[in-house]
This record gives sequence, structure tokens and C-alpha cells, in this order.
Amino acid sequence: MTRPNDPHSVEHEPHFQRRLFETDPSEDTVDRLDLSDQTVDQSVNHTVWDEPGLANRYTQNQPESLFTYYNWMNARAQQTSLAFSWGIVALILLFTGPLSIIGTLLEQALNSFSVGPRAFAGILTVTVIGPVVEEAMKIFLAAWIIETRPYLFKSTSQIIICALAGGLGFAAIENVMYLYVYIPNAPDSLWLWRWTICVALHTICTLIAGIGLVQIWKNAWKQKRKPQLADAAPWIIAAAIVHGLYNATVTILELTSKTF
Repeated sequence: MTRPNDPHSVEHEPHFQRRLFETDPSEDTVDRLDLSDQTVDQSVNHTVWDEPGLANRYTQNQPESLFTYYNWMNARAQQTSLAFSWGIVALILLFTGPLSIIGTLLEQALNSFSVGPRAFAGILTVTVIGPVVEEAMKIFLAAWIIETRPYLFKSTSQIIICALAGGLGFAAIENVMYLYVYIPNAPDSLWLWRWTICVALHTICTLIAGIGLVQIWKNAWKQKRKPQLADAAPWIIAAAIVHGLYNATVTILELTSKTF
């Protein structure tokens, strides 16, 4: 038998008490959104208030005091000026072209397997793997911003501009490599083809993928949740299919010695 004053006594169990318990003072700050602490940008992806069991309760009307992803995103958006937002867009336009070089080099590496014993594997990479990688590379920077700092974009037009810049930058760099490095004495017909058809192809495909990025951004704001890259999957796949069909057509024409 335990004594009443014994801290281990069963009489000290909470359900045996007839008094109100005082909470730890530190708990009063748990659900407050304090943006003065920059660590919230790192911890927002792990906030308990976005757990399924709690998030559903606040989907339509989230109290501003709760440390949820949407409240963090909304607060940061209010702190981000329009000028700063366009500055981010300008940086993306500046670097998305050079970054696309990786995709161009990869495409050339894949094309090197399009002849010889490994011709089938080469055709597969050129028509399937290559287009998927290239379309992903052209929108990489914009997608990264949307996934990690969606509040930096103020409108869907900014996202589309970034996507188009990726397509145009990729097409321009690819054309320079083709016409000045790989085929230095290319005929005028090839010059015309690459600066018209190829540029249009990359622009259209990236525009399709860019619409997917817009869906990610819009759904995050509309549904008050974290951006989900899966929202863009159908559009990126569609862009890769269009790109792959073009590559397949050109490959068939090359294998059959047809000119265009």
C-alpha cells in the first residue's frame, strides 16, 4: 500500500484528481506563427498542424495563429514585394538557359547510341528517356521555386514566362551546338529547320509543361496546402510525348535516308 504523499501513489494519477491542471508556459507559443524566426522556413514542412488528422479541420478556414504551411506561405507572400518577385523571375530567365546545357549535352550523349549494335537502346533513349529529362530540365528552376518558395511568384503569367524562357534558351543553345560544333557546314535547309521547327517544338513542349507548373501553384493556394509536383505530372508527360513523337519522326526519316 502506498502513502498519499508518495509521488508514486496511484492517487496522483490524473483521472483521480479533482482540480484543473496548469499547462506549461512554453506550450502557449507552440501554435503561434512567428515569422521573425527564420527557422520557421525550415520547420514549416514538418508542422504538426498539416497532419491529415488536423489539416482537414482547417482546410476552408485556417486560424492565422496556427503554424500551418498555408499560413506561412500567405504571410511570406504579404512580405514579398512585386519588384522582388519580378527580380526572382529575372534571375530564372538568366540562369535557365545555361542550366539547359545539361539537357543538351545529355541529348547528344544519348544520340551517340543511335547507331550500331545498341541502336534499339539509342532509339529508346532518344524518343523516351531524352524527352523526359529535357522537359524536366527546362522547367527545373521554376519548379524548384514553386515547390520550396511558392510565394515568390505573384501570378501565373510569371510562371509561364519562366517556362517559355527555358524552352527558348534550350532551343538556342542546342542550335548553336548543332550548327557550329556538330555540323559546322550545315546546309541552309537545316539552318532554317532548326531555327523554326525545332525552336517551335521546344517552346510548345515547355509551354505545356509550364501549364503543369501553374496547376501546382494554383492548387497550393486554392486548396491551402503544400505544392505537390504530382499535379504537373500529366502535363509534363504530355510535353515529353510530343517531344518524343518529334524525335521518333526525325529518327525514322534519318534511318530511311529521307531529307527534310
